[in-house]
Amino acid sequence: MKHFLAMIPIVLLAGCNSDSEDGVVCTTEVIPGIAITVIDDVTEESISCGASAILQESSYEEELTNPESTDCDSTTLLFGALEREGFYNITVQKDGYEYWYAYDVEVVEGLCHVEQVEVEARLIPL
Repeated sequence: MKHFLAMIPIVLLAGCNSDSEDGVVCTTEVIPGIAITVIDDVTEESISCGASAILQESSYEEELTNPESTDCDSTTLLFGALEREGFYNITVQKDGYEYWYAYDVEVVEGLCHVEQVEVEARLIPL
């Protein structure tokens, strides 16, 4: 019985596929390069409902939104730059707040996916 249990890991490993010669197995999921948390700079509360962000990298542009609604979750993050490396300029806006900017936010390619950058956009009320 002990020999049988010792063989299970060998059998399981033999059934794995690797995407590269170093044995790394990459998933097929799509990873956002940028994750933005939108926060009120005064109250420190999450305020992503009704907020939008523009990501720009060279000629690439992407708009991210969390539309205002009765069941909107204000803690929802804004995700973008799906599997896209590069240097991004970010603009976040929401009614009643000053625009928020970040420049040259770098997203790098990881072993299998981009390495996600977490950005905290602290909006100042008007």
